[in-house]
Amino acid sequence: MKRMFFVAVSVFLGMTAFCAQPKWISTPFKEYPAKSYMVAVGHCSNLKSAQIAAVNELASQFGRDVSSSAKASSRMKSISQENGVSTSISSGISEDIIQRVSADNLIGVEIKEHYSENGKHYALAVLDRAKARGIYESSVVYNDVLVRRALENSGSGSLDD
Repeated sequence: MKRMFFVAVSVFLGMTAFCAQPKWISTPFKEYPAKSYMVAVGHCSNLKSAQIAAVNELASQFGRDVSSSAKASSRMKSISQENGVSTSISSGISEDIIQRVSADNLIGVEIKEHYSENGKHYALAVLDRAKARGIYESSVVYNDVLVRRALENSGSGSLDD
């Protein structure tokens, strides 16, 4: 009897450990140290949206545009009543705050992990710092060459003038 109880408890604990969320969801820097990687976790009701959320969250580490727009409105309302006309005036102000994150120029981001549980999907976006540095340095050198050639072809001299 004791042996059967022990087996049942062991199976239950094994299943619980098996069903636990991956550690990268709550502590992504344990597997991807901040010194070498930039990481972000996204979650949503479908995998594609979770991946997009992770990339957007990673892009937001580089900056976020925040803007607000305020709208003022006033309304005049006439209500007919049996003994005459009643007029009421109402006014209000509403403000919308809009946050924009641009992932358009983010090069080298990879979705390294994904997981789903109970209809909720998680994705881990990772940017390898060394790899990204190499990509961006090459891009800067290439663009510098293009600008210098364009200046030489236009006859305007050099960038140093």
